[in-house]
Amino acid sequence: MNLSTAGACLRFLLLLLLLSPALSVYVGPALKSQWQDPYRGRDHVFHMQLEVSGIELDHLLLSSNYTQMDLYVLFYVPSNPLAKTLLPVWKQVWERFAPIPRVDVLQVDCSGVGGISCKDRNVVDIPSIQRFPAGSPHGFFYRGSVDLFALEEWIIDASNLEKEMKPRDVQPVSGCVAFRQTSGCDPEGGREPHKDKPCDHEVTTMAGAMHESHPPPPRQIPSGMSGYCECGEGDHRMKVRCRHQPFRCDEVCVKVPGCVAWRQTGSCVPDGPREPQNDKHCRRALMAGVSGYCECEGGRKVALVRE
Repeated sequence: MNLSTAGACLRFLLLLLLLSPALSVYVGPALKSQWQDPYRGRDHVFHMQLEVSGIELDHLLLSSNYTQMDLYVLFYVPSNPLAKTLLPVWKQVWERFAPIPRVDVLQVDCSGVGGISCKDRNVVDIPSIQRFPAGSPHGFFYRGSVDLFALEEWIIDASNLEKEMKPRDVQPVSGCVAFRQTSGCDPEGGREPHKDKPCDHEVTTMAGAMHESHPPPPRQIPSGMSGYCECGEGDHRMKVRCRHQPFRCDEVCVKVPGCVAWRQTGSCVPDGPREPQNDKHCRRALMAGVSGYCECEGGRKVALVRE
């Protein structure tokens, strides 16, 4: 190839580069659809892929395949300490929802080139999680707990997946089967087996801890759940509505010889008005400033005022 031919080829390539924005407007309808939608015909291509680049995410949000699918995206930087803790949890979330066709769980590395896409998505705090409703390029930030169960239940509720979820596989421990969750803030309400919790389940507070430098300490079953502890076949204990003190079913199911429960009262007197929402298992420590009595086997009561 002589110099004149090479120069002509170079000029032609430069002309194509300059005209490329216009090509997406003037090409035919069929070609235009393929030009703008590189994932056309590849339904749920990312169900088997957790990590995507920022560019791939941009394409997905414009893809016609994703007009009926919610996207849940973790934006992270590998060196971030909270991200290191969250990444294995997020992988478990991805594994739980991989069989569900109406959602995709993804993650984007915001370091390096990926930072451009993260800035385009208004990601300031790292890590951040966003939900992109089906057909929308605009995400909504998740502000709840980074606990595995809280993340899963956020996705279930946000995408209305109750009918598509299988019961959560909860492994029993000695003397305790599981916490069985119910609907309607009623322990006798309809069962929600996809939201059951293991007996030793502990979670952080339900909201707001994601980007705090000192997250709140772990809690037990949070007060937004109703249900009961299944300690054995037909043995249901600690039936609670949504407003209750934290507890763990492995503690509830362990019988303390001679003790039934702590029964809290008001007005700082043991025989004051009952406050059943503040009752505690026999093994739970009592805070200062409470009154009530220990209910013992045989109906015996031991009064106490904790100064």
